[in-house]
Amino acid sequence: MDQSDPVPPSDSSASKRVWPYKSAADAQKAGERFADRNLKGFQRTEILERLRATGPMAASAAGHLIDNIHKQDMTTRHEILSLLESLLKKDADLSPYADNLAKFLGDTNHALRTRVAETMTLMGPQAMPAMPRILGILRHSRADMRMLGAHILGGIGPACARQAKDKLEAQLGNPGNTPDLTQAIAEALEKITGKVPAKVTNAGETTSISPAPQQAPTETQAPPLNSPFTHLTGGRILVVDDTAQMRNLLASALRRFGASVAEAPDGARGLAMLQMAAKQNTPFDVIALDLMMPVMNGVEMLKRVREDETIALTQCVIVSAKGDRQLVAAVAQYGISGYVLKPYRLPELLKKLDELVCESRTGHASTHS
Repeated sequence: MDQSDPVPPSDSSASKRVWPYKSAADAQKAGERFADRNLKGFQRTEILERLRATGPMAASAAGHLIDNIHKQDMTTRHEILSLLESLLKKDADLSPYADNLAKFLGDTNHALRTRVAETMTLMGPQAMPAMPRILGILRHSRADMRMLGAHILGGIGPACARQAKDKLEAQLGNPGNTPDLTQAIAEALEKITGKVPAKVTNAGETTSISPAPQQAPTETQAPPLNSPFTHLTGGRILVVDDTAQMRNLLASALRRFGASVAEAPDGARGLAMLQMAAKQNTPFDVIALDLMMPVMNGVEMLKRVREDETIALTQCVIVSAKGDRQLVAAVAQYGISGYVLKPYRLPELLKKLDELVCESRTGHASTHS
């Protein structure tokens, strides 16, 4: 234990408390120690837990943590990024480290670059120092890479208007765009300019693109022709996740295929929405449920769902960045129809939800298998 660390009291119950670092300097030293190759995994986890308990002062360790992300396994990478996100929610300034974090947007590991993009989207205007790298991603040959850049720019908002507006507009006419990428660019432009953009077609004509609106829970959109997810049309799905960007990404995709979607930021609200829908005789077919949430986590929500006979048979897919055996076992005891790890591939998750809506509608749900 460092000399500057608080000494836990001898009481056995109190000694289990996570002790914060007393100053930004102590937090910075902890960040330097995190890079020690001789540290065990549990020692790194302890440092991250103490930094989380320290609050905004822990931002002084961010540079060391970011520099060591690529040396860690995926679970530790997620823990580092989760810590950064918790600091952002507490108004910590991470802008000095934005450019270093943005380096990983070009990493060959799909899971890492997608997870980093989620964190940078939450940074908002603090991501401005990384603007050259983010704009560079817009020129990438791969559509999924360009989409990451569009999401981050949308999070920065009006602050990046000068640098990003022209490049985003130019991307709208790219024939290599997927529908999801076009939608992401449109949403980014609306957040930056406050206006719905127009798409430039190959023939030189312009057509209006409407970014996905914040819709009422029961509102649906006409599915695209030749949709690969035919059962989603008319299906009722509840998305429960405390991260707005993750909720919006999945909900927008589901609505584009004709599903009726409701969104909840925590388990307590998700449970209330399930119960209300059942009372109104408009039950949900499937729940897409995150686990690590405030107010009421996903495990507790699912437990209460199974205890309420009016909603107990609702199928549930876990969509979480956590996948350790203990957590999977804890949630599996309440009956789940799938477990999808973040970052996920959207078509694969949509396919799973499509299958479960079909099962729900045909009366062959197997929630408690």
